[in-house]
This record gives sequence, structure tokens and C-alpha cells, in this order.
Amino acid sequence: MSDLLRNARLVRPSTSALDRVLIVTGDYLDAKLWDAILHQNTAVGPKYWVEKGKKGNLLGALQAYSAVRDNHRGDDSPISQIVMIFGSGTRLSPFTQSLRNVKAAFPLPAGSRGSSGLTIGEAAIRSAAPWIDCLRDAGFHGIVLSWGDEVLIPSKPLIADPAAISHADVIRFGWRRDPDSELATQKEWLQVDLATNLVIRDISRQPLDRLTEVLHRTSNPQMATFVNLGSFAATHEFLSAACDTFGKRVFDESSAANWDPYFWQALQSPSRESWDELIRHEQGASLAGLQGLLASVPDFFELVRHFRMAFEQRAGRPMRISVFDFGEPWPSIEGAIVLGGNIGRIIADHGAAIIWCRVDDLRVDGPNGIAFRLDGGRRVVLGDESATTLRLGERTLNLKYSRRIGNIDPGIFEKRLPGNPVSFSEAASLMKAVDPIELHRSWLARLAMVQLGAWRRSVRMAPCGFLTLRLPYTAAATSAAPSMQAKTRTTPAKKSTHS
Repeated sequence: MSDLLRNARLVRPSTSALDRVLIVTGDYLDAKLWDAILHQNTAVGPKYWVEKGKKGNLLGALQAYSAVRDNHRGDDSPISQIVMIFGSGTRLSPFTQSLRNVKAAFPLPAGSRGSSGLTIGEAAIRSAAPWIDCLRDAGFHGIVLSWGDEVLIPSKPLIADPAAISHADVIRFGWRRDPDSELATQKEWLQVDLATNLVIRDISRQPLDRLTEVLHRTSNPQMATFVNLGSFAATHEFLSAACDTFGKRVFDESSAANWDPYFWQALQSPSRESWDELIRHEQGASLAGLQGLLASVPDFFELVRHFRMAFEQRAGRPMRISVFDFGEPWPSIEGAIVLGGNIGRIIADHGAAIIWCRVDDLRVDGPNGIAFRLDGGRRVVLGDESATTLRLGERTLNLKYSRRIGNIDPGIFEKRLPGNPVSFSEAASLMKAVDPIELHRSWLARLAMVQLGAWRRSVRMAPCGFLTLRLPYTAAATSAAPSMQAKTRTTPAKKSTHS
């Protein structure tokens, strides 16, 4: 059995993680939705914090932590992780419009859940439990900060070196590998001193040739390159000191800042001159991220520098930021895939994905056809299309996206594409008016054969390979199935079920 599969199996019984999580959302309706989804699966249930203002994941996490930090006392803390559940997922259009613009509500299979499945958000919370236990066993006492659209399953043995972990103030999660053209522009990067296991430098995502040049200038034989996986762990002392340093900006209505990559880059900058050089580089490359941060928090570098000095003075030593190697967390797809649904007949080519649909007669072509929450009589999804149905009370809208269009940038998001009755932007606004709990219950009812009465379900497919749902620019969500190649197959409706 591979370490990836072994670690994935550790996640299955980790429902207790839901009792030790603080979920941060952007509005009260989202908090109500997650409470409706998660509370039924746990004894105590998560804690919630609704962010005041649009703060970014740095100040948003500090805001949530500052509201509860007096209750934290090492291993006795009622919170082991803070999960930021934000993001409408514009690059996942039209799927997230079907989910009322909540990317982390995307469903995954779970045999014990029937038609309700398992959301990305819950899977993300539960997936952290094994590595939280691993870090605690190695002597680390702190909180994991993670994102609700990332399900990270390490592909290496869950063994942490106490010498590297127990005295760390922050533990970054990474995957040791050299960059390629795809990852170079999608992920941030860490340079790590293997002799000390300390992160020396954060590097922004950028074209491969430029990234390779940057790495070559600063590399030496004991340096290694890691993909930054986003989530990280920090001690209570680190988070508390950060709350104190950012002070009123944690709760004001105007300040916003993210962790990646500029907080870490400011933390690593040896001088104001090096920070100014970074600003000039980003301006020359026409990158807006750092300029937007400085427009919101003009004294960001000074704040971070003061934070580091105050922390190190209090600790009586230099700050220690270590790395924990997850290995490759993204396996690959083989075959076709079917996740749940009420379907009369299916034709699915190699590479097709059919997720939580309710269709009498459905055909999904390969290599990249995806049907998600499609509803209706007879539907066809071409091999370069993604298709879904939006439920607006009794009214429905069908939306699709074709890979021929290219990436969903702001222009595409606002444009009404051929064959769609509204733009993705208009669809997002329409779905915002829908009660998220009613929408959730509506789909559960439509997918549950018992509740639908006369609706008969038959979903039979050639066995699938290892499934990866790769959300754009995030880590992957996984589910195991027998490793066989799927062939195109047609199945007539019978009184049978598949989930």
C-alpha cells in the first residue's frame, strides 16, 4: 500500500477534527450553511467566526485568532486548526455558481453519506487531522492555518523529526521538487537550507525561465526547492505576537493582507533596500499584488519588521521557520469517473467526469468533459466542456464552459458566452439571492432516490482509476477506486444504485 493511500485512510475516521476547528467565513449565511452541513456529522461541532470587513487571509486569520486567543493554552486549546473558507471560485465557473458561489461546498464521494457526499470543506478539515497529530507527537504545539478548498494528503510517511519540529515557531508545508512550466506560474516556492531544515526564502510564482534564473542566483549544494502548499502551522506565541503588532488593523474596515507571498518575503528581507528592490521588480513586471497590499497597508514592511524584532526579543533567539515535506500531494486521473447521482443511462468516454447529476439520459465525452449537478431529461456534454444546472427556486438555468475559450479571466467572467443565457458574473449575482441551506437541501432531495419517489436510479460504469479533482491553483481532493482503464459503456436503466 502506498503512503498516499495509507495517509488518505487515516482521514476517514477523523470526524473529531470538526470539534476542534475554528471556521472563518465571509458572511453569516455561509456560516449557517457550514453549520447545517457539518454539525450533523460531529458531536460538538465547529466554532465559527464571521470576518468583519474583507481582510485577506493574514489579517482575517489574526482577527479570528485574536477573538479566541485567551482560551488557548497549548495542547489544552479547544482549537487545533483555523480554516479560512472563502472564495467563489471564478476559475471553476460554472460549477461554483451552482454551489451559490461557495467553492469549498464542492461535493466528494463518501459511501457512508449516501447522496449527501462529503464537501471539499469538510474533507479539508479532516485531512489536516493526521498531520496535526504527527506534529504534536514530534513536540510542536500550535495551530494549523489552512484553506477550505485544499485537501492535502501527504504521499510520504507521516513522520516528523522532533529536532527540526519541536523548536520551530512556524512550520511551512511543502513538496520538494524542481519547478516545471505549469507549477512555476501557479504556486509560490520555498528555498530551504537542508542542513538546518529552515526556510531561507519565499519566491513568487512567475514564468519558468525567470524562476530558474532566480533559483540559480541564490542556490548552493545544501539548498533545496519546495513547492509551497499554502497551509502552515504556527505557535500560539507567533500568532499572539502578530495580533499585537498589527493591532487596530486586525479589526479596522480598510486594511487587508495575505500571508503568501509578501508577509514571508517581508519577514525574510534583511533591509528596507531589499524590500524596495522587490517593489521595483514587481512594478517592472506589471504585477499588481504587492501594489494592492501597499495601498491597503502602506507601512506593511515596517510592521512585519517590528513583529520579527519584538518576537525575537521576547523569545531570546532568532525566529525559526521549518518545512515539513508532504511529498507529491496530487496523483493523476485514470479512466472515467462517476460520483453519485440519479441517472437512467450513461455513456462516458475515457477522461469523462460525472458528478452529482440527475439526468434520464446522459452522455459525457472525453478527454475533459465534466457534468456537475446537471438536471434534466437528456443531456450531452462535449469532450472539452464543463456543464451544470443552476437552481433558482423553481427556475433553472443551464451553463457551460469550453476549454477552447481559454482561462476564465475577468473579461470571460463578465461576458455572456455562446449558448449560455447569462454570464458567469450574472449567474453569481442571481445565485447570491438563493438561500444556501435551501439550495443544499434541494439537491440532496433531488439526488436521493427514496425522497424522489417515482425516480429510478441506475448508474453503472466501468471501474474507475485513481480520482483527482484538481481545483485551479489549489491542492487536490482525492478518492480511491480500483485501478482499471474505463471504456465507453452504455447502461440501460435498472433498479440499482451507485454512489
